[in-house]
Amino acid sequence: MNNYQKILLLIAVCSILSGCGGGEGNQDIDGAVWTTSGKVLDEKGEPIAGAEVSVKLNDIKYSVKTDNSGNYHLKTPQNYAYPQYFAGLINAENYRPTTILFSFPNNNLAVDTKTSNPNLQLLKESDIIFFNGLDIIHLGDDQFQGAVNSQLQIKAQGKVWVDYFTYSDSLKSKYDNICISFLGRGFNSIKEGSKDPISLSNSGQAGTYIVKILPDSAEDGSFSQYKECFSLSSFKAGDKVQLQINSLPVSNDYDDFEMINVFGELSGSESANIPTTPITSTDEFSKRCGFM
Repeated sequence: MNNYQKILLLIAVCSILSGCGGGEGNQDIDGAVWTTSGKVLDEKGEPIAGAEVSVKLNDIKYSVKTDNSGNYHLKTPQNYAYPQYFAGLINAENYRPTTILFSFPNNNLAVDTKTSNPNLQLLKESDIIFFNGLDIIHLGDDQFQGAVNSQLQIKAQGKVWVDYFTYSDSLKSKYDNICISFLGRGFNSIKEGSKDPISLSNSGQAGTYIVKILPDSAEDGSFSQYKECFSLSSFKAGDKVQLQINSLPVSNDYDDFEMINVFGELSGSESANIPTTPITSTDEFSKRCGFM
């Protein structure tokens, strides 16, 4: 079984575990609700039935499946202290996951029309889904100030996030670059600019890290599009490539930020020439990541 087939199998298993067919999904809410409606189509404009539309607010996940016409009606409670901006996910078997963006202006729930009515792209062999990064992720220490930074979607889950993919013989023979994309908000280190790193390594081994610093997010607290590209030339076939994102401290205060839908796209060397900065020792990595 190749890497692409494994991806499709995992998505199928996740789809089975989260429920089958159309219907209301996890919609048990006491009291008044907001209803977000939309339509999920494929690249040809055909409806996708059974796609899951979900949003997580603190420790509760609200979800619904699309019907045979691709329509959905996602319900969330009106009696809730919504952040100014938040995000959910639209996920369907064999398709790239996509993010749905919400806002809460003037005490009313609003949804971005484009992201709530997506045309999903079929998965390709060169696509890498990081399953640990599909749902909303909050890194930091839950110690933050300011109207915008105080409106994060869920509680902090730690200060380091990691996931992996296997750089198989087949992938090595075709692809030697990867671009990591996701939507993020809150990336900034106490008005001094973001120092939060994203890195690739061979299973976290010292001397194998390639590190980049993530730029600041939008100042209004909305989600920004992130895309960071890395060369895979230093990795061998069969390596377990670790993707890692850190929240770093400034004056003992860790940056609090959120991200969703972490996704990788592989490409061959002819399509990109991407400089990298290898880290050659554990001490240097610690220094670059602010741990010493």
